[in-house]
Amino acid sequence: MVSYSIYHYIIYVEIERRFIYGEYFSDRSRKPFSQC
Repeated sequence: MVSYSIYHYIIYVEIERRFIYGEYFSDRSRKPFSQC
């Protein structure tokens, strides 16, 4: 039970991290294009 909870938590954190970084990086890469 404990290991399963930890595994589920890690998966959740990874998804959140990827979503946040994806939004951040897409925002960063979008700015130079709009400037050009």
